Order: sequence, then C-alpha cells, then structure tokens
Amino acid sequence: MPSIRVPYKMKSAILFSGVCIALFCCTGCGPRSSGYQKSGGHWSYVSMTGNGLYATDLGADSETFVVFNPHGYAKDKQTVWYSGTRVRDIDAASFVALPGETFGRDNLHVFIRGHVIPGADPDTYAVIGGPYGRDKSSVFCGNVKMRVQNINLFEVVVVGLWTEEYDKEHFVLAYGDEFADLEVSRDNPAVLACAWGRDGTNYYCGPARLKGADYQTLKVDDLGFGSAQDRNRKYIQAFSEDEYHQRQEDAFQRRREEEFQRRQEEEFQRLLEDLDSSELKTRFERHGSASEPN
Repeated sequence: MPSIRVPYKMKSAILFSGVCIALFCCTGCGPRSSGYQKSGGHWSYVSMTGNGLYATDLGADSETFVVFNPHGYAKDKQTVWYSGTRVRDIDAASFVALPGETFGRDNLHVFIRGHVIPGADPDTYAVIGGPYGRDKSSVFCGNVKMRVQNINLFEVVVVGLWTEEYDKEHFVLAYGDEFADLEVSRDNPAVLACAWGRDGTNYYCGPARLKGADYQTLKVDDLGFGSAQDRNRKYIQAFSEDEYHQRQEDAFQRRREEEFQRRQEEEFQRLLEDLDSSELKTRFERHGSASEPN
C-alpha cells in the first residue's frame, strides 16, 4: 500500500487535536478547564501551567462566594479575587464587576485586572472598550490617566494584547516624557493594552496622544501592534518612525554610559580595597619586624 505524505501543518493539527481529545476525555485527571471551580464544597481557581491545569484553593467562604466572571472577578463576604489572586485595598461588601471581565469598582476605587485606577471616580466611571474607560472628567487607558482633548467623543479604534509594565524607564520610552511622574514599579504596574483610540481631533496609542498626525488620513494597524501611517509619515507607538528610532538610540547610549560608569565605580572600589589591604599588610610586617627578639 503506497504511503501517504501528510503536510507538516496538517500533522501539527492532527497532533494538537489528539492532545485535546485526550485531555477532555480523560477522567479522574483533575480539573478539565481553567477558571473558578467548586469541588468538595471548596472554591479554587484553576490555572493553565506548563505542566497542565493547576488548582489553587482560595480559602473562600462558600456560602457568600460569588463569581462575576469565570476568569475575572469573584468575591466572598471579605475578599475579592481577580483571576484567583487576592485584590488589595478593596471593599468586598461594596464591590461589583463592570461589563467585561477586567473592570470593577467598590465605593472608593475603580479597578482594572485587580489594580486600582488612580484618580478614577467610581460613581461616574464607565467602560468604553478594551483598556479604555472614562469618568465625568477624564479618560483612562487601563490604570493610566490620559490627556484627552474631547472626552465625550473618545472611541476605541482597535485593541491588541493586554500587558503589565513594571519598568518605568521602559514605559516612558514607549509612551513619552509626559508620563515621567507616573509611578510604575513591581508593586504598582502600569496595566494597559496595545490599543488605539481617537476623539475627533487626535489619535492615541495606548495612553499617549499621537503628535503631528494627520487625523483624516491616519490608518492604524488592524492587529493593534502599535503602528500607524498617515499621508506624511509612519508611526511606531506614540511617535513618528524617525523619532521612535532616535529615542531608542538615545536610550541605548544612555544605558551604555550608565553601565560604563557603574563598571568604573566598581573598579575604583576594588583598587581602594586592594590599597587598604596592601597598606594593612605593610603595617603588619613592620610591626612584626619591630617586635622580633634580637
């Protein structure tokens, strides 16, 4: 019987299908899907890991536990979770989830993916779409307040992947010096998505206004990867292509200079330590010679 040659892509599809069938048909192998699940009277959150599905017991009060979204918010009488992680600085009693699985609010704050949106008014906040939302006076991209000229006309153009930025220097490099005072750290990440919006006058990449763009002819990458083009030039993130590359080059040179300075300081410190050690050794030898008997 002649052999049949199966294209590589088809082989991959067949293999993937087989794995999926095996996963879903397996019995007694633990949870079959991710999200909030109840088993034996206890609530847990099931995550997808490199080794398969892993369930984490939440320690929640089963009688008051409420799931707002299978992969988003849930709460009991004392605690709120987002994707199985406890949310800090939140009032569980007043908390409610907003449309979608990423936004929520209590009586004091608005939250996105479990993080506070600084300055957002919970009484007037409304989700626009993707990472964007607004209250009575401002538009926000994730938990970053924007400088939008016409907040009532703001609309979403395209939404890409969600991200959490922990490095302030990298965030400012990507979105501009206007965010130099924004607190960005491991404990307070900037939570947003690679998205585009507009307000009838300006386009915005993430939280940053696109400066100098021709509004009427600007076309945004449909996949939301941070590129756009008008009749005059191409844009990468919030900058023209030339400015973007210049900023990257300046940042690279700055890091090189900082690294050079760091190495110089380390080398100088080693020299001082060697000198101190040599001087002490000399003193010890002199002292030993003077104390030896004749």
